[in-house]
Amino acid sequence: MLRLSFLCCFLALGVFAQPGPGLDRGMPSVPWFDHVRQPLALSSEQGRALCLALRKGLLDEVPIEELLALAPKDKTPRGVFISLGDAAWPERTYFGLGYDFSSALRQVLTILRDREPAYAELMRSRLQGDQGGKALPSSWREKLKNPGHWSSMRLDIVQAALPIEGFSISRSRVMMCSLNGLAFRPGEGFAFTAEQMTGRYLIDAERRLNVRQIGDFIAESDNWGALKTWLSMANSEQEGRVCIFEYDSYFADEQGCRRLFRGHPVQSGISGRSPLAMSSAVAKRLLDCLQEDGSLKAPFPEWQSGRGEGGEFVSSQAELAIALARLAEMSGEQEFLLASKKIIKALLKNCRSSADKLMRFVLEEEELAPDERQQDPRLMLNVQGNALLCLALMETGLLAEEQYAQACREIMMYVSRQQLRSGDFIHSLVYPDMRRPLEEAYSEESRTETVALAALAMRRYAEYAGESRLTLIKRYELSLKFLLLRLEQHKELAALPLSPWLAELLGQAETLDDAQSVQLGRLALAASLQVEKEPAFPDLFGLPRSFPSMSLAAEQTWIVASLCQFFLRQGKKELANDFLADAWPLWVFQQQARIEPAAASALPRPELYYDFFRDHLEDFGFDLNGQSTQMLSMLAIAKCLSQMDGAAFPKRPEDLRAWQKNWRMIEQRPFCLDQSLVRKSAEGETPRHSSGSLERGTSVTVQAKGGKMVGGEPQVTGRVLERKSRAGGRTRRGGGR
Repeated sequence: MLRLSFLCCFLALGVFAQPGPGLDRGMPSVPWFDHVRQPLALSSEQGRALCLALRKGLLDEVPIEELLALAPKDKTPRGVFISLGDAAWPERTYFGLGYDFSSALRQVLTILRDREPAYAELMRSRLQGDQGGKALPSSWREKLKNPGHWSSMRLDIVQAALPIEGFSISRSRVMMCSLNGLAFRPGEGFAFTAEQMTGRYLIDAERRLNVRQIGDFIAESDNWGALKTWLSMANSEQEGRVCIFEYDSYFADEQGCRRLFRGHPVQSGISGRSPLAMSSAVAKRLLDCLQEDGSLKAPFPEWQSGRGEGGEFVSSQAELAIALARLAEMSGEQEFLLASKKIIKALLKNCRSSADKLMRFVLEEEELAPDERQQDPRLMLNVQGNALLCLALMETGLLAEEQYAQACREIMMYVSRQQLRSGDFIHSLVYPDMRRPLEEAYSEESRTETVALAALAMRRYAEYAGESRLTLIKRYELSLKFLLLRLEQHKELAALPLSPWLAELLGQAETLDDAQSVQLGRLALAASLQVEKEPAFPDLFGLPRSFPSMSLAAEQTWIVASLCQFFLRQGKKELANDFLADAWPLWVFQQQARIEPAAASALPRPELYYDFFRDHLEDFGFDLNGQSTQMLSMLAIAKCLSQMDGAAFPKRPEDLRAWQKNWRMIEQRPFCLDQSLVRKSAEGETPRHSSGSLERGTSVTVQAKGGKMVGGEPQVTGRVLERKSRAGGRTRRGGGR
């Protein structure tokens, strides 16, 4: 594992002019980021062409002098990064600076040509090291065939930089690490792109430099001199000068070249892939993680298991089983159905029975807040997880087998017995006392969704219930009435609890004037109309409810799709088309969650992340709930589109124009450079947790290009952003790295 971005990248290639006296006494005497003030006029098309030509020239081992002919005409100071990768191993990065583009390109190419043989030799010696008699993994054997092999290239062109004095490695915080790179002094030779800071976790949860992680990062190349320099800097209390810098980024591989923004392809919200294809792709990745016992192993270290080392929540596993069953039905691929059944059977093995043997339920340890984890968790049974398990049993067709039909009957007995006269439910019990806990941490949205899931399970199970059918229908109607009254109490659309399972329940309405369809329509309106169309960053177009989570966007498109399926059953294709068109901004934002090669290139082992869905763009955030939510949303959308003769997702011309206009912002430089983006205060440590909203008094706001205000959150997280939970817990899963 190796990157060389920290190499000292200034060579004595000529005599350079010194800055005039009195202009900036801290200005380096050799070309460095501080000198880059004037952006290069380079269109996206020209940048892509340059990146493709450089990639081809490097692969063909074209002489440096010939490659320099590709350099655009540019007589102002410039910086150039070139990163080489092969999808299976960490990419290596080289950079160079010069008083013009040609000089910077010459420098980085000279360093690259000098260091690549050393990289290949280092990898060969590591891979051939003593393995204690163990066979080499297949990826190692493949790498040994050609240790210097690479197939993808990222080109980063530094367009603007801002020097900042008084930076402290231990105290200062970098507020926009997904957008701006960070460079130290030329004598130290360290510079990191935004992709490196997020992809290799060089910034901790409080946005301070992660000294140990950066040290490990440097040590990957056996560059002990650079490591010694870094440790000396990190242990010093002295404050120094740094530069934050912006750059145009391009990624080229065998498939072509794409421009990047914040590490992912620009305009990636309009994808040629169908929602069914995207669901199938992530499902196949998840099947690779499915163990024989029905449990899931983490696909990569950054995966956030719902229960930490204790595995996934019952509700998350049951939702995955439902998603796989629906995918099998739509795609015709039976491997998904078999996987769904395996997950359900594993959950059933963990079920317990009541003392009278009439009820069955699945248990799990209670979710504790971080400050409560010193105590032993209690065993809990909750309505939500068990209702989802019943739905999963029905959707997979397992009720055709008597043992699973009996299991579903007994679980449904537990669920129905928790119903109160109001139509609400006793949401959880402590096992084995079977008493209600003294405190419950469920949000209103979570409680509403629990009632919806229980009602939906009762309605669907009524078809299998025989003599108990009418009783279950009455129970379903009681809870439905309870939910409708609760929704009617929320006069403002913004106050409605946006639950996709509630939308699926209301989607069972029979007529257009049914009270259910009215409330479903309100949910869909609330989901599709509260979106951002004039964001500070172009990739936040379609942002739902001012919350930067693509998983939340998926929930809201799932709600809209539930209404559209109802309209299509009523023969109202135009209404379905109109509501889907209203949700197009959400759909655009949601699709940016899919990890493709360009977005994964800076991660430790890129190919491990392909086709998974991230939660947010500030960092990543991978968890099971996010994958299931995206799948269920995309399958609901795919079902709508198939009933609309396979049409593309509809959109309104004015929304398309607004989206295109927003993306033109990235052509303006500097885009977002401000002294406030590096906080130099010596504040005390803040709790290590993720945050989904700005904390009063701790955020920083700067003005981006076009006059838009940008807020920098006090924390950055590799976890899923916290918000009101759909999974029945305290919050949407969050936490420190």
